[in-house]
Amino acid sequence: MGKILKIEDNVMFIGIIDTKQIIKIAIANANYEAKEGDIVEIYQDNELTIVSLAEKDLESEENFQNFESHEKEMRPNNYVNKTTYLLLCLFFGGIGIHKFYSGHIILGLLYLVFCITYIPIIISLIEFIVACTVNADENGCIRV
Repeated sequence: MGKILKIEDNVMFIGIIDTKQIIKIAIANANYEAKEGDIVEIYQDNELTIVSLAEKDLESEENFQNFESHEKEMRPNNYVNKTTYLLLCLFFGGIGIHKFYSGHIILGLLYLVFCITYIPIIISLIEFIVACTVNADENGCIRV
């Protein structure tokens, strides 16, 4: 099952929830008058792809409701924006703000408690250098 995300130049862009991908299908392959937002079923008949309107299903509607913003669902929790992480690490690393941002709450609290010893500042500078060397993915995120 999929949801028609956009129709443009006789081409439908359909989001498939199971595989979290977007496919392009010619609008001529639909056996009904397709509209954006329709929940559809996709059938493969020899080499022809046929798109037909799916039955209204409340569970399917809920699954597709936030399909356009599924990037966060696809990433594990410990992936963060590289630029934001680097800035937080550089300017607020001594008090552990970058750890809170990356979801490491206990480490953030330890940085906060020991910030008077200046040890977290040294560690955060090392983490800054390490994070600079890590390549970001296509969304600009790194794993920390």
